[in-house]
Parts: sequence; C-alpha cells; structure tokens
Amino acid sequence: MTMSITKGHTRLIPCSLHSDCKNVQKSALKSVNVQRTGKSILQMFAVSELVTIENRYNPTLNYRYYMIPALMIIVLILICGFVPALSIVGEKESGTVEQINVTPVSRFTFILSKLLPYWIIGLVDISIAMMVAWLVYGLTPVGSIFTIYAGALCFILAISGLSVTIANYSSTMQQSIFVIFFFNMTFMLMSGMLTPIDSMPTWAQKITYFLPPRYFVEILRSVYLKGTTLIELWRNFVALGVFALALNLFAAWTYKKRG
Repeated sequence: MTMSITKGHTRLIPCSLHSDCKNVQKSALKSVNVQRTGKSILQMFAVSELVTIENRYNPTLNYRYYMIPALMIIVLILICGFVPALSIVGEKESGTVEQINVTPVSRFTFILSKLLPYWIIGLVDISIAMMVAWLVYGLTPVGSIFTIYAGALCFILAISGLSVTIANYSSTMQQSIFVIFFFNMTFMLMSGMLTPIDSMPTWAQKITYFLPPRYFVEILRSVYLKGTTLIELWRNFVALGVFALALNLFAAWTYKKRG
C-alpha cells in the first residue's frame, strides 16, 4: 500500500510491486511540488506588482550622465598632462632651456614656472566644462562646486608632475609623445572612466589604485550624481595629495641643470 496526496484529501492506493509503489510515490510528490511551485510563482507575481525598482542616483539611466564627468577628466589629462611635457621637450630641442640652465634660477623655481600656467588653465577648463555640461546637457552637480575645484586642483598637480617627469627623461618630441600616449591610454581604459572598475578582473582592479585619475573619477561622479561631501571623500583627496606631492618632488629632483 502507498499513500497518494491529492488536493484537499489523502487516499491509499494498493501496489503489487515495489517498483509500482515507487512510481506512485514519485507521481504523488511531483503533484505536490507542482502545486507548491504554482503557489510560489503566483505569490512572486503578486509581490512584484507591489514592488517597484527605482534608480536612486541616475533615475533615467542616461549614459551621458555617467560619461560627462569622465570627459571632463580627459580634457584635464590632455591639457595638463600632455602640453607641459611637449613645452619642456620643445625647449630642449630648440636650445632655449640651456640659456635657463646657466642662470641662478633653481630647479624648483623653473619647474614651478613651467607648471603654474597650466594649473590655472586646468581650473579654467574645468569651469568651462561644467558650464557646457549645464547649458548643453542640463547636468549640474548635486554636491558642492568647491569639492569639485578642490579635487580638480589636486588632480592637476598630480598629472602635471607626471608630465614634467616624462619630459625630464625624454630627449625628443616623438619620444615624449609616445610615452605620454601610453599613460593617457592606460588612464582612460583602467581608471574607471569608460567602464566600471567593479567589472574589471581582480588584477586590473589592484592596478587602478596606482592611477591618479581613479580617485578623481570617483570624486567627480560622486559630487555630480550623489552630492557627496568633501569629508566623505577624504580618502580620495589624501591619495591625490600624495600623488601630487610625490610626482612634483620627483619631477624637480630629476630635472638636471647643466651649465
């Protein structure tokens, strides 16, 4: 004998063979599972009608809101990370830097004089980029503009220091262009500008911690989309400050005066 379960009641079914009993038991359990599954599916549909999914920081899922901060950073990389190196290497090729080397101007003063205009230009560029984002795309920062300018200044200092370091080790314009192009492509592809860092392999995620744009990308997107404050982003500012100090000191130290 075996027991069969049907909707609402239970009944006994005689079985002559052991295999028949097993088949009856399987069919009975299958009917119970189907009934339970059907109820659970109906419950899921009932719950799904009550639950709505809302995207908190980008409600429209507009990709341009994600990309515009990255484009701002690319502009800063091209202006403050590309042009200073070309300027110094150009003076090397023309021979005008040798005239500066025979003067009593210190290496720190020379490096500062070469970078200060690009620091100002970088802040002007980020201002123009924010204005264009507002006028053309209607994108305005949710957080404080002061936080954006503070992060931009730290990033400009870091990227310009790297630019001068590359120029110190470059003898020709072509050499500096190839090296800068390598760094620019690495920054764009592995700093979270075009693709999220979480979607990268583990080894690539570890490399991003050594790239200055990674921290400024987080600052700019957090302020624009979430309204994050400077205090909440203190780790990113500390990292950019360390990069800026180390790269500029290294740029001044590697610049050799010959006279």
